[in-house]
Amino acid sequence: MLRLYFVVFYGQERINKAVKTHIHESPNGMLIPLYILAALSIVAGIMNAPEIFHGNKWLENFIAPVTVLSGIHLDHATEWFLMSISFLCIVMVGVFAYDKFVKKGKVPQNDEALNDSTFSKLLRDKFYVDELYEMLIVKPAYSFSTLMSTFFEEKIIHRATNGAGRLTLFLSGKIRKTQNGFISYYLFAMALGVLGLITIFILF
Repeated sequence: MLRLYFVVFYGQERINKAVKTHIHESPNGMLIPLYILAALSIVAGIMNAPEIFHGNKWLENFIAPVTVLSGIHLDHATEWFLMSISFLCIVMVGVFAYDKFVKKGKVPQNDEALNDSTFSKLLRDKFYVDELYEMLIVKPAYSFSTLMSTFFEEKIIHRATNGAGRLTLFLSGKIRKTQNGFISYYLFAMALGVLGLITIFILF
């Protein structure tokens, strides 16, 4: 983060004038939520201060019923030692980043200026994570969805639903003709129905 900070906010600008004219501060609609989140982060840090800073880890204790805690508690001397090592590492990295990117001005090169060594190319192409994701996830998912759309949906689902609709129209057209208004025809149909029911009861 210190490297990023020094490269972005120190040294000579590396943007052209056309881009520079479009640079502006974010609107309040974006800044106000950031202010709120920053304030809440400070409040949460104070509420969850460790015992070494005379805190009671209120947030950790608050969620204790739904978390599995290790039960390991370091003594204050160990905590001070670990914090000192971490802080010392941060300071060393900060001094190194300031000396390299601010005092000496050795800003990272553009991708086009990098040499074509294997390691440089690997870093420039982000370890080919995007290419692997495209090959292993995107393309198989797209191929499968295309197959389901063109074959299963269009040739099976659409034909089944359209066929059911056409079958309904065909049967309703045929059955509709049986409603001709002749009582004798209705009595004949009732007799056939009764005969069919009797046959079913006898056979089954």
